[in-house]
Amino acid sequence: MTDRAAAPAPVPPLPGADTADQLAHLRLALEAADTGLWTWDPHTDAVAWSAETYRIHRLQPHEFDNTGASFFALVFREDRARVSATVRAAIAARTLYECEFRIVRPGGELLWVANRGRAVYDADGKPLRMLGTITDISQRKRAEDALRTRERELQTLADNSPDILTRFDRALRHVFVNVAVEKATGRPRAEFLGRSNRELGMPPDQCAVWDAHLQRAFDTGEPGELDFAFEGPLGLRHYSARFVPEFGAGGEVEHVLGVTRDVTNHRLAEEALKEADRQKDEFLATLAHELRNPLAPIRNGLEILRQDPALQGTAARAAHMMARQLAHLVRLVDDLLDVSRISRGKVELRRERVALQSVIEHALEASRPLIESNGHALALRVAAEPIRVDGDLTRLAQVVSNLLNNAAKYTPAGGCIELWAGVEAGQAVVRVSDDGIGIAPDMLPRVFDLFAQAEGARHRAQGGLGIGLSLVRRLAEMHGGSIEAQSAGAGRGSVFTLRLPLSQADAEAPAPVPLAEVDMPGRAARRVLVVDDNVDAADSLAMMLQLIGHEARAVHDGAAALEQAPAWQPDIVLLDIGLPGMDGYEVARRLRADAALAGTLLVALTGWGSEADKRRSAEAGFDAHLTKPVALGDVEAVLARVPSTGPDVVAAK
Repeated sequence: MTDRAAAPAPVPPLPGADTADQLAHLRLALEAADTGLWTWDPHTDAVAWSAETYRIHRLQPHEFDNTGASFFALVFREDRARVSATVRAAIAARTLYECEFRIVRPGGELLWVANRGRAVYDADGKPLRMLGTITDISQRKRAEDALRTRERELQTLADNSPDILTRFDRALRHVFVNVAVEKATGRPRAEFLGRSNRELGMPPDQCAVWDAHLQRAFDTGEPGELDFAFEGPLGLRHYSARFVPEFGAGGEVEHVLGVTRDVTNHRLAEEALKEADRQKDEFLATLAHELRNPLAPIRNGLEILRQDPALQGTAARAAHMMARQLAHLVRLVDDLLDVSRISRGKVELRRERVALQSVIEHALEASRPLIESNGHALALRVAAEPIRVDGDLTRLAQVVSNLLNNAAKYTPAGGCIELWAGVEAGQAVVRVSDDGIGIAPDMLPRVFDLFAQAEGARHRAQGGLGIGLSLVRRLAEMHGGSIEAQSAGAGRGSVFTLRLPLSQADAEAPAPVPLAEVDMPGRAARRVLVVDDNVDAADSLAMMLQLIGHEARAVHDGAAALEQAPAWQPDIVLLDIGLPGMDGYEVARRLRADAALAGTLLVALTGWGSEADKRRSAEAGFDAHLTKPVALGDVEAVLARVPSTGPDVVAAK
């Protein structure tokens, strides 16, 4: 085409329009394809357009002078040189002319079009004319532009993602990687493209695992996950990879996208939390143990006071009050230690087939003093027929006792507490209800959390530490059961429902057995050697034993115990474990090695009372294990069961 002006020419007939029908069909096809026809004479610069071509340009025939120069005036100025060069090259090479460019419509609107054409030559090889088509491709261009924009956005997101993004084809080769791979591996991402993990030098064992996960995603169309460690420029790091299948139009898996996240910091945080939790549990256990040491002489002192016949009136009432509050403090310490043991998985259930009625009987014995001291009315509605469960009698009684204690503490003096026990929906159920302070709706979901307390409970004298209900839930779950709290709101009481699986055994369970009673009167006096580095605890316990008719001595270290025992020949040695220098285990082993003390009963007296602690004391030669602060009844139970001919081996309490 040239810039030479030429007279307007009429629109020529379409090439090949031999019949009216052919012309009509061709026009319909061109219209549907947004395509027009054109011809150009390179010698005269004359141009002829079809009606569709005018429509594409939004021009009327009288608005176009039918010249190549006029056509080029409609081409967007930035595209003109490229279009002209493409036309000349196609004519010179006798090839198909193809070019996409923009035209300017009236009003300045830009439109993308595609031009195709081919020159017709004379016998001498000179071009006579060029025949071609013009197609509106603006819609396709908009879609392509949108796709390119989307791809740029995705690429920007991918390259700014901290995760490593990789796409694999069915040959397990990388077809895409983002820039994050460079930071993790120290290798340019271009090295990954078109290569498999094996070709990239991944260790064979790790490569086999990766390839197996990728192949599974291709074969099943299901996502997968893989955790692994990798040592690179950042040092040893931990990663979590997720494999996501990408499906084609036919529903087959075309690619698998790997999303690999560095979880090192997350794992370190988890380990830190676990360590903090472990330290918390150790702290709780140590705290409970250390609290027991001062409690021992206090309990001994109270027992000594209560043995005094002169204790009457105000002093007697004060001693009774102190004993009651001491018992409450001991329960708190026990709960604190139990929570720590359960958290660390140190509690072992001694399961047996027990009657629920027996569990309730034991629980009532522990809780009745608190209920009675608050003047509460207690209503019992317990099924007469035996309800048997598989569980640890002591721990289940502890659960029910805690529920009763909770009701007693959070019910104003003179309130009503009801315990119902029966079978519901194939489960053993214990329900404890009260008319106490109730539970606010926002507190109900958290009432079983450790250290959780309702707002009003914090200001009550017997509010506790917020561990009793947490202990209840954990013990219930260890038995395969559950615990649920209900309340109509603050000031409207509460209901706690314990559910336990019924026993599946066919054998008859033994009838409920009442707690054993100690027959103290009439027992002969015993020689008791108390060994404890806590001087107050040792001396007060020895004094208490002397007051009830026994001969007792106190020493405060292992060396003194090894010196006193052979010379004095005690019937029983109450031996603290945590002695300075030589601990109680070593003292026990040395006492057991002395043939002269073969008949002496060794009783561990310690603040540590887990099953593991009891096993360790038995292995060291102890016959029994008592946990501080030891009650007088516990000591008497040991003393009373020693026959005059020599001590029996007493089961640990």
